[in-house]
Amino acid sequence: MSYVVLIGRHCGCDPATLHEANVRDYFLFLRNERNYAPSSIALTLASLRTFYREHLGSGRDWKLWQELKVRRLEPLPTVLSREEVARLLRAVQCDRFRTILRLIYHTGLRIREACRIELLDIKTDAGRLHVRNAKGGRD
Repeated sequence: MSYVVLIGRHCGCDPATLHEANVRDYFLFLRNERNYAPSSIALTLASLRTFYREHLGSGRDWKLWQELKVRRLEPLPTVLSREEVARLLRAVQCDRFRTILRLIYHTGLRIREACRIELLDIKTDAGRLHVRNAKGGRD
């Protein structure tokens, strides 16, 4: 169903007659009472902004469009415990794969960075590892 129709039903009038304060209150209703997800609010915002700015021309100078920012929720990454990592590394049978996986885990390298490591990049006496052409093209 159209987001324009939904705001009209919520306010009980023609959406073209609404003012900026009415639209702002509608977004507060969606967030606080209907518990809309950030992605749904962003979609509603894009639809209503297009309707009021492009189709009606009435909402071009509304401050609401700059003020309303939708923060997307970033899920936290799954982190394995030390025991789980140890069990995972023990499950790898081939020594060369286990070695590279241990290097990636212990140094925090990206896969592409680990694949580019050469023997001369490992400085065992200084305890250093030279990573060439890492993210952003930096060494």
